[in-house]
Amino acid sequence: MSATRYLSRGFRTLAYTRRRFASAPKAAEAAAEAQPDPKVESILGLRIDSNTVPENVIRALSLENASRSEARRLRKIRLIETFRRSESDTGSPEVQIAILTDRIKDLTGHVQQHKQDKMNMRSLVMLVHKRRRLMKYLLRETPERYVAIVKALSLRPSSVFSKDVPLGAKKAPTPKLN
Repeated sequence: MSATRYLSRGFRTLAYTRRRFASAPKAAEAAAEAQPDPKVESILGLRIDSNTVPENVIRALSLENASRSEARRLRKIRLIETFRRSESDTGSPEVQIAILTDRIKDLTGHVQQHKQDKMNMRSLVMLVHKRRRLMKYLLRETPERYVAIVKALSLRPSSVFSKDVPLGAKKAPTPKLN
């Protein structure tokens, strides 16, 4: 098997592996200085006590080794835990808006980097409109919860209102954020 074919199949070279793990202690030292907490968060979403678990296990399970989908899954779990209204809540408007905002931020960076990616641009626009509809619903039903979610996610309240509102359409009053 040629070297290019070997690399194109997703295998990593031995040199890459050596470089990766040679720099791992440096990254672990920098992380230890930045985070004095002896517990480290892992890919599994668990807090690992660094005093009792070997360093190799901590390095293998750390979030910096997580794939993009695993990191997104963990962010989604954290958002659900943060914005849920009850213990079994996963679909309230607040949770949906928080998850959509995270996906919008993720896709915005991708679309800025890949300007010709029209499909992701379309899906980004669809996500923004879906979030806007959910925020309009939340504003109409319970303005207090709307104000709380706008503050928590650092959104602009004007992001709910479209500039292309037809003439004569009834606009909802913009609530004041104190």
